[in-house]
Amino acid sequence: MRATSRRIFAELLTGLGALVLAVLAQGVIVWATIDRLQALDAADDEARTELLQYGVMIEAVQDQEAGVAGFAVSRDPAYLRMYENGRRRYDAGLPRLIELASDDPKFMRDCVADVSVQVHRWTDTVAWPQIGAARSGRRLSGAPTGRAEMDAIRNDFAVLRFHEMRRLQERDGSWNAAFWRSRLTLLLGSGVALAFAILIAARSLRRLVQQQQAAHAAATRLADALDRAHAAERAKTLFLSNMSHEMRTPLNGVVGMAEVLSRTGLTAAQRDLLDVICASAGTLDGLIGNLLALSSGAGRDHAVATLSFALGDTLRSVAAEHRLQAELKGLQLDLRVDQRAEVDVTGDSARLEQLLDCLLSNAIKFTESGRIGVELELLDAGRYRFQVADTGVGFDETRKTELFETFSQSDDSATRRHGGAGLGLALARQLAADLGGELDCHSAPGGGSVFSFDIELPTVGVKIDTLPAQAAPIDDAPPRILVVDDHPTNRKVLELILDQVGAEWVSVENGQQAVNACALQDFAVILMDIQMPVMDGLTATREIRRQERAAGRPAVPVIIVSASGQADHVQAGRAAGAQMHLTKPVNAEALIDAVNTVLAEPEPRAATAVAA
Repeated sequence: MRATSRRIFAELLTGLGALVLAVLAQGVIVWATIDRLQALDAADDEARTELLQYGVMIEAVQDQEAGVAGFAVSRDPAYLRMYENGRRRYDAGLPRLIELASDDPKFMRDCVADVSVQVHRWTDTVAWPQIGAARSGRRLSGAPTGRAEMDAIRNDFAVLRFHEMRRLQERDGSWNAAFWRSRLTLLLGSGVALAFAILIAARSLRRLVQQQQAAHAAATRLADALDRAHAAERAKTLFLSNMSHEMRTPLNGVVGMAEVLSRTGLTAAQRDLLDVICASAGTLDGLIGNLLALSSGAGRDHAVATLSFALGDTLRSVAAEHRLQAELKGLQLDLRVDQRAEVDVTGDSARLEQLLDCLLSNAIKFTESGRIGVELELLDAGRYRFQVADTGVGFDETRKTELFETFSQSDDSATRRHGGAGLGLALARQLAADLGGELDCHSAPGGGSVFSFDIELPTVGVKIDTLPAQAAPIDDAPPRILVVDDHPTNRKVLELILDQVGAEWVSVENGQQAVNACALQDFAVILMDIQMPVMDGLTATREIRRQERAAGRPAVPVIIVSASGQADHVQAGRAAGAQMHLTKPVNAEALIDAVNTVLAEPEPRAATAVAA
């Protein structure tokens, strides 16, 4: 039994070995045949290229002959151009023809050389004399006609074409013989391996069908999931836009009215109450802005503004806003500004202030005692380092990456002591990237934290005046401003701010009324909301621009004042013809500064997003 098994195994190995040898022999034969076929194909390709080149050269010679004959009779420059074009083609094609004929028999190379000699002889004895005589108005008598040279050229090309076609036919016969030999070899070898091939093919086909069915089902599920994801993205975008509008519209009324109220005569107690209202509204506005920015990716998509501002004053302003909060917790807030950084720069001051605000708020929140240090240092020309250090709870390296994720905090347990949504550092990292830097941090548990980032801010040579406590007048001669907003509270806020600076205003509640007002009156600036009934602000802006072009009037600056501050809204305002974009809630300084900016420009520019 054991011997039988060994014999069967040996026979199996012998059969497999014979099959392997047969397949290898078949492969060698097929490989050699393929090499032969490829060589024949390459020779055929070269021959066909040579035949095409013969045709190109014959056409070039015939154009030269026809051009000379025509120019000699009619003196028409078109014939001369025909000759010159044929001459250029001939001169360009001759090196290629010589190269192709280099592997041909000697008599064919001699034909090519004879063509070159005959063409040069015809050019020297016929073409140039006849062209020269025709240009000078003479007529040559007894001059050579060049017929013998042309006949020789045509005969040479005919010989070349004949022999090249004959060589093609011979190679075709060799190719067919090699082809049939390879087919017979393949048939014999295929008969030996047919049984194995059928078995393997059947198994492979079954597995392939199963895989295709699984892939089709997976593709169908993926397409359905993608459709659902796109629908969810559209729904999210619409939801964010609506929520931004619905939440910021009443908040704009609170902030705007509180700011207007702050500029009236108040007692100390009333001002303290008003400060609480303003601080709470600011906190709510920041939370809404952070949530919407992170949810929609607005912090990454908005174009970075390039406005001039005083760098040291900006840092001091942000620190001053947090000083009271730090003192209430018994913390010391230290500020150090490098004297070399007391310059005016250009950049996105709104994003920089928002970034510093996130870092300072985070430091105060997680520090129970000690100090908060804010530093600004000039590293080199135009490059600055901002640093916020605290003596708070700190964190270890394992939490470092998690802290920059959305809704993450150093202590995320149910008993954590510090509130908040966990958006600050995630948004801070996005803002730092928007400004061209990278937010970095160093910390140890119980040893405090240090957050820093380096950014480039080009220096300008003009000192920027800071805004006074009271809003500055817009101009000596008060301009007429059109206020367009469907919400009565929002209109009232803008009207009160404009009243404080002595501006004249006209107020309407939808885009159609704005279009009608612009057709009847002249305005210096238009403050335009986006979401309104009857006609939205973008459509109204486009219609106003169309009327201005039709009437030949200069474009009136349009400032979008909307609760929608996503990147697509800013881009849509720019495309419609607006110059700036203010996001609600709007404060008086931002509004007056925006109006002054567009009034100072000689002509309207593209829309720019500005944090209000």
